[in-house]
Amino acid sequence: MIYHFDVDLAIEHSIEGAVILNYLSHWIFINKANDRNFKDGYYWTYNSLTAFEKIFPFWDYKKIGRILLKLEDKKIILSGNYNKVRFDRTKWYTIIDPSILKKMETDFSKFGSRLSKPEKAIPNKNQINKTNNQPLYSEQ
Repeated sequence: MIYHFDVDLAIEHSIEGAVILNYLSHWIFINKANDRNFKDGYYWTYNSLTAFEKIFPFWDYKKIGRILLKLEDKKIILSGNYNKVRFDRTKWYTIIDPSILKKMETDFSKFGSRLSKPEKAIPNKNQINKTNNQPLYSEQ
């Protein structure tokens, strides 16, 4: 897996914080695009610390919990519980700092616009050249 982070966010909130913010913003924007998990004026994503530990195998759940708590203490993210059953302790997260959301949304929109441009189709290797009836591509 490849991990990304914004350098400015890393300078301000640590590399660990920037990696987590990138991950959270990715899922928040997916949920926003699909109009899912909108609660109390925010789009949310959720995970347990055990799941986060699988996503970030280089950190243990205690480290991940400290990173999330630090971001929450700085009023960058907000956590909540919107689970359907009371005993489910999976935490939900959203980014509440509007400047970070705007920055991340701009970054994602640039990335998304590159992906949405039509690409040239990959030619069929079995296609025949009409001028000499030879295959356009040969097996190698």
